[in-house]
Amino acid sequence: MGNNRNQIAFHAWFAGFFDGEGTIGKRKTGAELKIAQALKSERNVMETFIMIQKTYGGKLTYPKTYSINHSQCILWRLGKRVEIKKLINNILPFIKLRKKDLKGVLDFYRNRPTREVFVNTNILYSDKSQKQISLELGCSQKTVCKMLKKGRKYYVQKDYL
Repeated sequence: MGNNRNQIAFHAWFAGFFDGEGTIGKRKTGAELKIAQALKSERNVMETFIMIQKTYGGKLTYPKTYSINHSQCILWRLGKRVEIKKLINNILPFIKLRKKDLKGVLDFYRNRPTREVFVNTNILYSDKSQKQISLELGCSQKTVCKMLKKGRKYYVQKDYL
């Protein structure tokens, strides 16, 4: 991208493109933003997606087509939290239809802790229930169960729970 004016114009264009063609998905670890387009003989589809990837990050893939009636498509996905937050902050002023959804993704990431908690399960939690431990650490009881089974030092990534 060139100067600031070109960047703003690209963010505005992408906001409209995402409003019309994009999807917001949920994953275990947070959100995922995607756009899929059919790859026709037009070369500009591929160039556009390469420009999107260079600007915002993410991955480009070519999902398999299982029918001769379907044309090959290109899929752009963005799943890293830092990249998603940067993208949303850049396009949010220009979004018309999905503003509430994108603000919800930002709020979701804003409320999640990003640090790791170091836990020595042998010493700290020998006399507490799994529910008490999960409430104290802010993680699921399933994660606590895994910790206690290992019976040793364990890292809980609170960002992904």
